[in-house]
Amino acid sequence: LRLALNEPLSKSPWGYPERCMSLYEGYLCNISDAYQGMTQMVMCQLPLPYVQLCKVLLLVFILAYPVSIEIEHGIWGNVVVPSILAMTLIGFETVADFLENPMGDDSED
Repeated sequence: LRLALNEPLSKSPWGYPERCMSLYEGYLCNISDAYQGMTQMVMCQLPLPYVQLCKVLLLVFILAYPVSIEIEHGIWGNVVVPSILAMTLIGFETVADFLENPMGDDSED
């Protein structure tokens, strides 16, 4: 990558490529550090009990929320809103599962 960056600059006189390459070197080091940080975050697995707890609590909320609503709210408040809320939360959970490893080899990546 260094040679590719230096090639268009090598035609310039008076040491211009050498002055620019020190800047490019800093940028390349920052990019390398960022990539190492991303790789480290991807390799760190979530603990299984935490994942199970999140899924159980989501299920408990989806099942308990409709019970806590008063009957006077009608069909909109007792059926439609809890259904939309449940679909939304399950959708967020599904997207979070797909994006757990953004640099993988799956079709979603």
